[in-house]
Amino acid sequence: MKKVIVFNYTIPRYDQSSGERRFVGILKILAKHYEVDLCVVRYGEWLSNKEFTRYSNELKEMGVNVLTPTPDSLTKAITNKQYDFAYFEFFWIAEESMLQFCKAQPHAVTIIDSVDVHFAREQTQAYIGQISHKMVNLTKDRELTMYRAADIAIAVSHEDVKLLSGEGVSCTHFIPNVVETVPRESGERNKNVIFIGGYKWHPNVDAVKWFTKEIWPLVIKKEPEAVFQIIGSDPDKEIMALENTAGVKVIGFVPKTKPWLDGAAVSVAPLRYGGGMKGKVNEAMAHGVPVVATSIGAQGFNAIEGKEMMITDDPVLFAEKIITLFKTPDLQNAMGIAGQQLNQSICSENVVESQILKMMKQAEGILVTKKGKGNPRPLSFKARVLFRYRKFRRIIH
Repeated sequence: MKKVIVFNYTIPRYDQSSGERRFVGILKILAKHYEVDLCVVRYGEWLSNKEFTRYSNELKEMGVNVLTPTPDSLTKAITNKQYDFAYFEFFWIAEESMLQFCKAQPHAVTIIDSVDVHFAREQTQAYIGQISHKMVNLTKDRELTMYRAADIAIAVSHEDVKLLSGEGVSCTHFIPNVVETVPRESGERNKNVIFIGGYKWHPNVDAVKWFTKEIWPLVIKKEPEAVFQIIGSDPDKEIMALENTAGVKVIGFVPKTKPWLDGAAVSVAPLRYGGGMKGKVNEAMAHGVPVVATSIGAQGFNAIEGKEMMITDDPVLFAEKIITLFKTPDLQNAMGIAGQQLNQSICSENVVESQILKMMKQAEGILVTKKGKGNPRPLSFKARVLFRYRKFRRIIH
């Protein structure tokens, strides 16, 4: 069986964020077909040994071998075993680790998962004045350098595939979120609006603050019994303070989101900046909950507006769409089912597995070519410089 080593900054916490849930889904699929080792490269950056053990054991049950994290995890991993493929979660993990790996194992195929295209997300953030365009350009240069240096890049949406291809990243594969369908609970629902996300992720913080300030007052004015439920891990004081707004409840982390989704009339994704496919949208659609989203929140689905999702960037129209769904239970149900079917067609495990196997088939072809050449192409000078810059300066993305 061919061997894959996967590099990430920590153990993925599938119940804390949608990105980490996607990562676990990919690891699970890879482990069905390959021998998979997970190498944690940021030793010590973890919440507790107890949590590390918990998530490690769950990965091991899926067939993923979690290497013991030490200050020299990478060196030990690539000294003790020969790998056919190296998978880097995020371009900045590749900046830290890929040069050392390629020097030790030059014939292995390198794969970088963008998770989302960071510079594209930052461009939308710069557009609303939260960061500088200079910062965006720096990220773009770093990010594209690493994707071009790798054998394969992964994007989470077709839009991101097109974007990277247009920037000269020649071998890009589409691997979306992995989300299974959950039957929609029948019956009329209370006027609950739900947002699920981790609040260490600034796009989510900005989204709930903007929604609470600009949209929710318009909803509560016409629907005073409505409730906006803010669910997810790590809400800080700023998020907790939103409870001072009428009809807003900050629930925080919940071990299972299904009861909350089953009780929601509408799920919202009021993101003003971001990239890739949004797991919160996947999750709501998978449960048959109709979604009202901004154009950023709707990325990755190519949904039909008014049928599979409601989409607008205008606060007044956003509020009106929520109210329309409140007042029309039949539309709630129909849109929930249509969105569920769309999500199933893109993100079910079987569909994603076929995409991963398609990518790995190409990777195996590249492996044969690299081994046949004897001297695979070295990393570019720029990629080597970025690696050293990351190593000694530890750019925090």
